[in-house]
Amino acid sequence: MKGFSRSIRYFSIMAAQYIGLCFLAAAICFLIRYVLRPENFDGVSFLIMILLILCFFIATLSMGHYLVIPPIVLSCSGTRRHIFWGTQWMMLLIVSAILVLSGIYCMLFTDLSGLEFLTLLPSFIGLFCIAVGVGALLGGLVLCFGRAAAIVVSISSGLFGGVVGFCSVALFSESSFLFSIIRPIGDGVPYLLLWGLLILLSGSVVIRYVILHKSAVTR
Repeated sequence: MKGFSRSIRYFSIMAAQYIGLCFLAAAICFLIRYVLRPENFDGVSFLIMILLILCFFIATLSMGHYLVIPPIVLSCSGTRRHIFWGTQWMMLLIVSAILVLSGIYCMLFTDLSGLEFLTLLPSFIGLFCIAVGVGALLGGLVLCFGRAAAIVVSISSGLFGGVVGFCSVALFSESSFLFSIIRPIGDGVPYLLLWGLLILLSGSVVIRYVILHKSAVTR
C-alpha cells in the first residue's frame, strides 16, 4: 500500500506538470488570437480547436507514456500494476483539469451559459476518451510487436501532426470555412461519448494485458 501511495503521488506530480503545460499553451494561443483579430474572435470555435489540439497531445502522451515511464517506475521499486493504475489516475486528473478550465473559459469569454456548456460536455469527454484509448492501443501495439509496429505508429503520429497543424492554422485564420468544419463537434456529435468510452475500455484492456499478464508481473 505504501508503494501504491508513493506511485499515486508521483503520477499526480506529473499530471500537475502536464496540466500547467496545457494551460500555458492554450493561454498563449488565446492571447495571440484575441490580440491579433479580436473582431473575428469566435469563443466557442476557438475552444473546440484548442480541445482538439489537446486531444492529440493527450493521445501522444498516452502512447509514449507506456513506452518511456515503465523503466523509471520499475527502477524505483514500483510494479507494473502501479504503472497501469497510476497512468489512469494521471490521465483522469489531466482531462478533468482541462474540462474544468474549459468551463471557466466558456463563462468568461463566450455567450454560453453553464447549462449549455453541460450539454457540450459529453462530446468533449468523448473526444478525450478516444484520445486516451487510441494512445493506449498504439502503446500496446508497440509493446507487443516492437519494431514491427513502428510503421503504424509513424503513420498515426503523422496523422496526429496533420490534424494539429490544421487546427493551428484555423486558430489564426480569418476564414470562417475552417471554423465551420470543426464547429459541429461542439454541437454534440451523436454517440461520441459512447464511442469514446468503448475505445477507452479497449485501450485499457489491451494495455493492462500487455503490462500485467504478458509481462508476468501481477502483484
